[in-house]
Amino acid sequence: PTRHGVQKPQLSCAKKCAKLRATSNMSRERSNTMKAPAVGTSSKAMRRSNSSALTQMPDGPLTSRLQKIQAGDTVLMGKKPTGTLVLDALTGGERLWLIGTGTGLAPWLSVARDPDTYQRFGQVIVCHTVRNVEDLAYRDFWTRKIHDDLLIGDEAKRLLVYYPTVTREPFETPGRITDRIKSGALFADLGLEAGFSPATDRVMLCGSMAMIKEAGDLLETYGLKEGSNAEPGDYVLERAFVG
Repeated sequence: PTRHGVQKPQLSCAKKCAKLRATSNMSRERSNTMKAPAVGTSSKAMRRSNSSALTQMPDGPLTSRLQKIQAGDTVLMGKKPTGTLVLDALTGGERLWLIGTGTGLAPWLSVARDPDTYQRFGQVIVCHTVRNVEDLAYRDFWTRKIHDDLLIGDEAKRLLVYYPTVTREPFETPGRITDRIKSGALFADLGLEAGFSPATDRVMLCGSMAMIKEAGDLLETYGLKEGSNAEPGDYVLERAFVG
């Protein structure tokens, strides 16, 4: 979608760096701890707290503990992101697809607010599939609030596209994201040539095991190769719950 109106003047690199330093200083003053929000499994809980997005796994090494914390508990936060859903696991490209289902949206909140994302890619497309419209957590963030971000707001206005789909209720873009990929509806809606290209497209996947498996297989048929931190590739996926 194209936004019309008067374009705001672009900040110089020096000014953006100054804003980055100011933000970093504020973060350090708040220290490396945070008060734990109420943790829940549903999108309703995410909207109420506007701060958490996770699925509880009773025997999971992390969520088995997170589900027991209470409001007011202190949570220590590391500074360096880890796992497979990081930009370093992808080779260069023109377009970055962030495809998630349910709480698989959570990693994109970080990726989409990273200035490096917009330096490496000319377009960022966030795809979020849920069962019901009320489960579209952070919809307001993707369509409005991210544009006010001090560091990447201007870039998000120009380069970021939000594409939600709903499977169990009437919606302007209905159905599973994998079905819309196979039918070509996803690309038609965005005014893009049908299919993914190894020359231009890079993809991150997070969500249900079924979606990740099906989407990964689809990407392979287009010639995209899975990447990792050790060997960057065309797409990466969250393997924590994938067999």
